[in-house]
Amino acid sequence: MDEDKLKKILEDVLNTDCGFYFVSELLERLGAFERGCNFDNIHIEYYNRGKREKGLWLLDLVKSANFKKYESIVDYYAKMYSS
Repeated sequence: MDEDKLKKILEDVLNTDCGFYFVSELLERLGAFERGCNFDNIHIEYYNRGKREKGLWLLDLVKSANFKKYESIVDYYAKMYSS
């Protein structure tokens, strides 16, 4: 599927409450907002980096599909991680 189709689908999904919360949860589980490193176990660190890379890809797609929803997601996690 090309990038434009994905953006259109994601835009439609983000316009529903359930879709918005699903994408937010997916970003959380993919570690898009994680900043830590685990140098004690390099295998886990590489696994987490790969997972986070997918989360950042999705976050970038959200940003280009619906910037207002992107801002809402980023603001929510910024508040959550700053506490």
